[in-house]
Amino acid sequence: DPMTAVGASHRVAATLAQARAETEQATEEADDYARKGLTRVRRYFPDWHVFAEPVVGTAVQTILQKADNWPAHLIVLGSHGRSAFGRLILGSVSKQVASECSRSVRVARHVLARSDAPVRVIVGVDGSEGAAAAMRAVVSRRWPVGTEVRVVAVDDTVRPTGTAKMVPTATEWINESNDIQIADMGGMVHQAAEMFLEAGFDVSMRVAKGMPRDVLNEEARRWGAGCIFVGARGITTDRSEARARLGSVAAALVSSAPCSVEIIRV
Repeated sequence: DPMTAVGASHRVAATLAQARAETEQATEEADDYARKGLTRVRRYFPDWHVFAEPVVGTAVQTILQKADNWPAHLIVLGSHGRSAFGRLILGSVSKQVASECSRSVRVARHVLARSDAPVRVIVGVDGSEGAAAAMRAVVSRRWPVGTEVRVVAVDDTVRPTGTAKMVPTATEWINESNDIQIADMGGMVHQAAEMFLEAGFDVSMRVAKGMPRDVLNEEARRWGAGCIFVGARGITTDRSEARARLGSVAAALVSSAPCSVEIIRV
């Protein structure tokens, strides 16, 4: 039927016109956001070479591709948008970028603090190269005078329970292994603290027992930290285990930390 074909053609044309209009509107909005971000970053860092590059596409893939092509040393994302929908979308983007990116990622959260309060930074250490990279990242930055760093290690050793308690040899072996790990942890924390002291920070140390995610979040909340720095992989000889352990900790921090989180990749 010619009339039906004409009607279908008009509908297709209208759909394409609407798609073009929506694309143009999205491009204009991206350009506006980019210009505003450019102005703000230049105001904070007048000596930096800053440029804006608005793009239209899938957020995660566009960010990852740009980071690899440039290449970037650090990606900085907000933890969520202003609206409920923005919180949902940007929160998902930040978590996915932090999980999939091969580069360091900072997920920023606004923390209310007194104007005269010192900047407070938590560094999670576990003896891994990733943790060492996180320490180096903190030391390499410029910080206000009086910035405080708290070095936190988590005692997640397993105590003998159930059947193991009935086997003296097993209990002795587990306790001996735990003692070695705890001693290593103490030495590691003191070594990290010395590094930050030499760099001019006010330093404190804490070794706490529990799950890494819970310990770091609670310490940040209780102490009023502005950011948590962690390495991208924990210490282990099993690559798949490293991805699972650190992946879960990093992902949990991105989703639940009460402050900004920076995941450092070597």
